[in-house]
Formats: sequence, C-alpha cells, structure tokens
Amino acid sequence: MRHSLLLAAVACLCATAPLGPALHAQRRGAPLEITLATDAPAERATAERLRALLKTHDVDRWLYTRRVVIDERTTPFSHPVLTLAPRLPREGAAVGMDSSAVAAGDRRLLADFLHEQFHWLEDGNPQFRAAMQAFRAQYPDAPAGGPTGAQDLESTYRHLLVCDMELQVLTELFGAQEAREELAARRYYTWIYGRVLDDPKVREIVREHGFLLTGSGPSRRGITAPPG
Repeated sequence: MRHSLLLAAVACLCATAPLGPALHAQRRGAPLEITLATDAPAERATAERLRALLKTHDVDRWLYTRRVVIDERTTPFSHPVLTLAPRLPREGAAVGMDSSAVAAGDRRLLADFLHEQFHWLEDGNPQFRAAMQAFRAQYPDAPAGGPTGAQDLESTYRHLLVCDMELQVLTELFGAQEAREELAARRYYTWIYGRVLDDPKVREIVREHGFLLTGSGPSRRGITAPPG
C-alpha cells in the first residue's frame, strides 16, 4: 500500500514538475503541438510558416517545450504555454511583398519562437538565477518598463540572458550581420538589446554561467544535456 502511494506521488510530481534534461533528450525530434487560439487566417498562416521554417532551420537542440499556441490577440510569452502572435501580413496584405520583406518576417517569427523557448531554461535551474544576480551586480541602474527595459527590474536582468541567447542562435542561423540588424531594429527592450549587442560583459557573464548555446565554448553548466 505504501509502495502504491509512493508511486502515485512520484507520478504526480512527474506530471507537474519541469522536464529534466534526460526527458528533454528523449523528446528530441518530437513534433510541435500547435494550437490556434481563434483559428483566424493569420494564425493558420503563422502555424504553416512556423512548421516550414522548422523544416529548413535546424533548431531542435534549442527547443525546451513542444507545446505552442498562436494567438492574434496577444503578444508573445513563454509560460504556462509558449504563445506566439502572428508575424505575417493579414490575408491579402502580402500581395506585392518582395522577397526581402518575406525573409525578414520569417526571421522575426523564428526569433520570437526561440526567444520564448529560452525562458524555459529558467525552470528549476539555479545557474539561470545566478546569472541574473551577476547582471544585477554589473548593471545596478538598469531600467525597467517603457521601451528600454522589461516589465520590471527582475525581468530586465532575466532578459539580458535570454536576449543574448537569442543573439547567439540567430548568429548561427543567419550570420552575424543579419542577427545584429534584427535585434538592433527592435523598438522594445532597447537598453537590453543595446547591452547585448555592444557590451562584451554580457557575453562574459553568459559564458561564466554556462549558457553558451552554440560553438565550442566551456562546459555548459546551465544546460547539462541536449534539450528535446
């Protein structure tokens, strides 16, 4: 009886706790579960485009959740379910768009998707919180709110890490110039992206805490096994 109760408790914990690295590794290569919030044309088009992008860009090792909602009524966020907003023109508006505009829209959609994925690395990861504390010590006067910072001061420090990982991966996928142009064009988190693009101390803190996602680099303490 006690054994049965213990098994039941373990099953409950497994159902509610964040997936560990081993389970991430087991799920690597699994398809995305994409849900449309309203089934609007823009949501359907975004889902189709995201699936196409994931076939042409190998990002599987950077996926930490496989559940995605696309909702035209909101802006992107990570939890409790990764949610994206359409980044494509509404039905009929794409007529006459040149290839560079389409490519920019694709790059932005993939960047949004990966940005929200990286927030999932915080779950149960003390190194993530340690990196945030290091950023707090380095930038005690960081902004919060408005177009320069994130929602609050803690979120600003969180986003220094997330946005640097975004830069790392976009650089690998699209090259340094396109990655920097993509992030420099953002009209929000402007102080955060400015530090990520121009202050080497950001990457130093990221490296020290084990969050180099690309290339060789030192031991990745923040990510102890391949994600799935």
